[in-house]
Amino acid sequence: MYENVTFPEEEGDIGRAVQSAFAPVVEKGDAVDAAEKKKKKGVDIVGLSVSMAVIVVCFAGIILFALHRDKKRQKLNALYVQRNHDAERNVPVAARPVREILSFRNITCQLKTNRGGGGGGGGGGAKISAARRTIISGISGIVCEGSVCAVMGPSGSGKTTLVKSLISATGFHVDIDLNKINLSGNAHFAGKNRIGYVPQHSDYLLKFLTTSESILYAASLRLPWYVSKQTKENKVNALLDELCLVDVRNTRVSDLSGGQRKRLSIAMEMVIDSDLLILDEPTSGLDSKTADTILELLKSIASRGRAVLCTIHAPSARSLCEQIDTVLLLSSTGDRLHFGSVSLDLLESLQMPCPKTFSLPEWLLEIASDERMSKQLLLKTTEFQGKGDTEQDSSSSETNETLFVVDNQSSHDFYEKSERSFVTELSVLCWREFLEVKRNISRFITDSVTAILVGILIGLLYLDVQKNLRGFQNRMGSIFFVLFFFALSSVSCCDAFLSSRNVFLREKRAGYYRAETYYLSKMIVEIVVLRWTSVVLTSISYYWLMGLRVDPGAFFVFLSFALLFSATSTALMSFIQTLCASTAIATLVGIVCILLSSLFGGFLINIPTLPGFCRWIRWFSAFFYAWGGMLASEMNDGKYVFDADFDGTDVAVTVSGQTYLNVVGVDPANIGRDLVALCIVIGVYMASAIFMYRRFQ
Repeated sequence: MYENVTFPEEEGDIGRAVQSAFAPVVEKGDAVDAAEKKKKKGVDIVGLSVSMAVIVVCFAGIILFALHRDKKRQKLNALYVQRNHDAERNVPVAARPVREILSFRNITCQLKTNRGGGGGGGGGGAKISAARRTIISGISGIVCEGSVCAVMGPSGSGKTTLVKSLISATGFHVDIDLNKINLSGNAHFAGKNRIGYVPQHSDYLLKFLTTSESILYAASLRLPWYVSKQTKENKVNALLDELCLVDVRNTRVSDLSGGQRKRLSIAMEMVIDSDLLILDEPTSGLDSKTADTILELLKSIASRGRAVLCTIHAPSARSLCEQIDTVLLLSSTGDRLHFGSVSLDLLESLQMPCPKTFSLPEWLLEIASDERMSKQLLLKTTEFQGKGDTEQDSSSSETNETLFVVDNQSSHDFYEKSERSFVTELSVLCWREFLEVKRNISRFITDSVTAILVGILIGLLYLDVQKNLRGFQNRMGSIFFVLFFFALSSVSCCDAFLSSRNVFLREKRAGYYRAETYYLSKMIVEIVVLRWTSVVLTSISYYWLMGLRVDPGAFFVFLSFALLFSATSTALMSFIQTLCASTAIATLVGIVCILLSSLFGGFLINIPTLPGFCRWIRWFSAFFYAWGGMLASEMNDGKYVFDADFDGTDVAVTVSGQTYLNVVGVDPANIGRDLVALCIVIGVYMASAIFMYRRFQ
């Protein structure tokens, strides 16, 4: 094409000759470029138009969905307010027909003390059956609207087991392991709303919340998603007034008295408008005056259209006669001795008068504790009430070997529709976790100050690191030390998870939230608020003092690896604590895992020199990805001096950063892979922890 080009002898004419020779090619290339640009511009316009149309359609869809959901929320909220209006509870029970809330017949509970298999056939089954210890046997009764029913009996008579069995029978979750006991009998819950259960101890309450916040917290998680915030706040104010907690509405739970905590526990269960309120030893640990006050409160609650069932050890004589309508008396062996009202006249008619030296409750417990008097009372009661119920109970026990539920279908349907959304649960739980960090600020301050001090210390030790062999060694060592500090800092999350496990178990059984939303809220606050704050503070002070690569892009790559590594270590610790029963064990196991992970990170051992049978372990090491990625980002595209003393001769050769990286087996091309790998490891650890939390019972 250019064979006819002649170059003049004078140098000044060479440029003009070359330009004239290449002019057709340049003009043709310019024309092609212009056509390609025009075509590309047209494609870009079409692509931009399609993208904008998709965005507009998605945005419009989101708006329409939000409007539809808000309209549905308002409609359902109005129905809810109408259905559960407070005025309905203020109608005296005597002014309307009294309805049965809970009935149960022949409830028997046996402890499975024999874990063995016992071979096949009838003989083995009989052997296992004989090994079961009966806790309660053939308990029957009825709890009606507007009444307070008290389960009384000596210690070990099965009072708590009975109420937990009844709640399990009606399909709700409580602290009872159905794998360890065998339940039989049948129960019928005829209420419209859920059952409220208040355990004996109030250690499950969140001590950093105030009284009003605790009730609002329960309302936000236990009421249907469509109930408005204003409706929830109105319900909270009504419960504070009803349970005489207005004066302590802004007082933290940790500062409340025992009686106030008990009333708060009751309020948190009443927030769901429960038709049946079950309490385990509501007067335990209280003085006689406060105990009487609690029973008066329960009587007042029942008078507004609820039924109350409680276990009680030794009420006062006045409370037993005035506040308790029905007594279910259990013997020391777990048998029913009496069900109905009690009075001195009743005992006189049964020829078991109360001695003057005993109060009525004391005499009932004395009878229940004595085997001879228990049999006498049971015989007299049977003769007094007739044998009809006894025969019916016997027939029922023969035909009902396992527990079954006859539940109110409308109640079931209503609460199937009232599940909270995942986002609602997560937002409420994140608010709770953030509030805990805010009010227990000492841990946040300690972590932040420690992070700054460590960052400054490392930065000063490696101040203005040089670009030579010693500088490369300092870079490797300092990055590894920083990562090790981040990993050790994450161990503290074991205590944060384990200390709240009992609260989680209690609230999960009560239907507050899903296991995954609880875990994710803990992790979000733990990682974002605590761990990442420390990482950022350490990285800023350490990075610039040490004099690492002055490039915003390199710094953000370094910070990204640090943040993901910290999140990986926290996720690992959160999984380890699900396998441990105590903080000490979880901490020890976590530190051992960190040491093993750091061993295969590439700094302490050269990975290519490892034996083949254990080299694969590096793929599970967060140190391997983070340390290699951070070092590659720092050394890549840089010029360094390789200076060394060879037999007395100083040698200094300028080499690329890749040369140093090749020595330790790090490839800058794997930076993206390492970031993705850390994200995958985080997901694996978190998924494993969620799986374990869902198995907790």
